[in-house]
Amino acid sequence: MGVNDIYERIKDVYAFVDVATIYRSLKLLTKLHLLTEIRIGDSVQYELVRTNNRHFHMVCEECGTTFHLKPEYLDDFKDRLKREVGFEPHMEHFTISGLCTPCNETVKTAHKHV
Repeated sequence: MGVNDIYERIKDVYAFVDVATIYRSLKLLTKLHLLTEIRIGDSVQYELVRTNNRHFHMVCEECGTTFHLKPEYLDDFKDRLKREVGFEPHMEHFTISGLCTPCNETVKTAHKHV
């Protein structure tokens, strides 16, 4: 859910709330790891963090298609960071951007014709 979606749902119940208050609240809830921030292109969405429900995405930078990524793919990465670098990432949510297969093929074809 985006900021404007949240504002539209809240304003009828709490008419005094402005968009700046929503931004501050979302920032605090994200910092407390109660919400996760998902950036897809120019859009920012927020999701509620649920205990033991890690949520990972792969997002195509070209078309915006979102794919779910199984948490097991990142478990080794998290363990290795902790072991080798001494850094424990908060991975309640993780997004990897790149190109989906159709967009990757389109980009490859476009580069061949340049």
